[in-house]
Amino acid sequence: MLIAEEIKMEFITKEEWAKIRAEDSTTLLNEVLTRFFNKSVETSLRSMPELISRLVKKSVVMERLTKEFFDKNPTFSNQREIVNKTITEIELKNPGATYEEILRLSTGEINKKIAVTSSVKSSNLYDFKE
Repeated sequence: MLIAEEIKMEFITKEEWAKIRAEDSTTLLNEVLTRFFNKSVETSLRSMPELISRLVKKSVVMERLTKEFFDKNPTFSNQREIVNKTITEIELKNPGATYEEILRLSTGEINKKIAVTSSVKSSNLYDFKE
């Protein structure tokens, strides 16, 4: 990806700057800013194919890892809400972790939450003794 430091672009010449300052020229300043804007848009558009390619590759890998995760943990399939919330929580606690690490770290926590949810659902809340 291109970074301004790598390209060493000159956005305004010394002559243009001197003229803007001397004449208080908003017209010339707008021309310079328009040129800057257009170059920024052009640079952004040129980087899109590379960015999209990386996102698609990452998406394919995440989809494969997610499928493998659910294949290894079939009890998670009918608990998608718990799984999704837990994975999100683990991601937030481990910002530098890979998706594979996040899934590995989530497994134990998901099992605990499913066990608690199952025990609450299986107990009769109306059948208590005083």
